[in-house]
Amino acid sequence: MGNDAASGASTLRAMSIGPQNRITDEVAEQLKAATELLEAVVRDRSLLAALSEEERTRLLSAAGDVFNPDLVARRQWGKTMKRQQKAAKLERDESVLAETGIRVLRDPYSAKPYVLFYTTKRVGGGIQDFDAIKVLKFAL
Repeated sequence: MGNDAASGASTLRAMSIGPQNRITDEVAEQLKAATELLEAVVRDRSLLAALSEEERTRLLSAAGDVFNPDLVARRQWGKTMKRQQKAAKLERDESVLAETGIRVLRDPYSAKPYVLFYTTKRVGGGIQDFDAIKVLKFAL
């Protein structure tokens, strides 16, 4: 269970994780096919008879490891998911701030419990409607 599962997991990890830590479409399709196959085995366990005892044990062990991974693998997966969610949230927040023109700067001199933030908002400086200025001039 140890070496075979670890080498299989590292092979899948190397295969599935792209340059931006995203699962490729090919691996997603393979996982969907594996899910369908496991569901077929659940419906009819006699399908396992086609495998040797060693292959059957390996398959059931791998399925068990997916269902209940060891503590280290669970922690790594949880940390990876949190990191991805945090990065996605940061990207969303930065895009909203970029659209509105709001900038936030942390005060580097404030003490830890009393951290200050300075916010600025960029507003347009160009004239949008020249007719409005003409009306203002005539009104004065």
